[in-house]
Parts: sequence; C-alpha cells; structure tokens
Amino acid sequence: MPDSTPVCRRCGRCCELGGPGLLRDDAPLLSSGALRPEMLVCLRRGQWARQDGMGGGLAQLGNEMLKLAGTGRAPHPWQCLAYAPGTGCTIYDRRPVQCGVLFCADTRPLEALLREVPALDRRAAIALLPLPEARRRLWEELAQAHEEACDVRRYFVLLDTGDREAAAAMERYDAAFRRLCVERGALAEAQLPFLLGQPLRDLPRDGA
Repeated sequence: MPDSTPVCRRCGRCCELGGPGLLRDDAPLLSSGALRPEMLVCLRRGQWARQDGMGGGLAQLGNEMLKLAGTGRAPHPWQCLAYAPGTGCTIYDRRPVQCGVLFCADTRPLEALLREVPALDRRAAIALLPLPEARRRLWEELAQAHEEACDVRRYFVLLDTGDREAAAAMERYDAAFRRLCVERGALAEAQLPFLLGQPLRDLPRDGA
C-alpha cells in the first residue's frame, strides 16, 4: 500500500507568501554575517501582520519581530527575497530555523517551535551583528528614539480617533527621521526597514 503521508514538494508557495521570522536559534546567522541588516525588516509592536503558523490571519503584534524582507514586487510583494522562482531558496544551507520546520500541510511543528523559542527583536539582533561598537551604540539609540517618537500603537489610535492632523504630523516626522539617518551616514537606505521598520504611511490599517 503506497505511503499517503504528505511530504513537502518544495513548491515555493510558503516562500511566496512571506519570509520567515527570526528566532533566538537564528542568532548564529546574524553574528556570522550570513543574514545582513539589509535582508531584514522589523514588524513593530502594534503593527498588523500575518501570524506565522496560526491560520494565516492578520492580527496586531503584541511584540516586534524580525523577518526576511519581501521583494516588494507584484503579485506577491512579501515574497521572501531569498526565494528565486524556478530555482528555490538561495540561502538554503543557512536558512532560518523556521524554514526547516514549516510544512503547509501540517503546521503543528511550526506552532510548537513558535511557542517554545523566543523571537529575536532589534535590540538582540543589533547586539549580534558584526558591527563596530560605536555604530552598534548609534543604531541602538536611533531605534529607541524613533520608537518613542513614532510608536505604531499611538499612530493607530490617532487614526482611529479621527485625529488626522496629528497622524500626518507623525508621518512627516517619521519620513524626516529616515532621511536624516541616510543623509548623516548612519544608515544605508536598504537598512532602514531593519532598524526603523516600515514607514508609518505604508502600514496596513485596521487589519486590511
């Protein structure tokens, strides 16, 4: 009797829907330089995001998370940047642990992993990256200052209560902060999504 146990066909569908989140066990990928800041995006606390392994629904994040960034191109803008259609994963030998566990036909192992292994946040990631100490401290300070001034939860409260003027002012501050980081040489533009997350004006709203 043929074995009917489902097996991963490596069709790439999971990769098309979005890159993996980073967990504590992925620390060596950051400290070794296998994953660089420009390959990552921070989804900040309060942001609407798809819940990995939890049925695919959208929910507001209670804590920030780091993910492999998307390509930004249609038809799947969140398609993992490490995935090459027709070829497969371009970082397969150094892929995050979540990739090795995810199986779309049975997400229970992934759900168990996410319950048991803490996610990496920006502070932990910055501490792991092979950076000069002065730059490490600067990045920590920039991330904290931006988070305090451009808190996602406060931004959505402004939108929900109809205070469009205050929300627009926060959007302008966010944009100016990003420009200044690039102009003063603290960050390359490609590193902004890692350190500062997505621009406020680009965030999905109300679970849309």
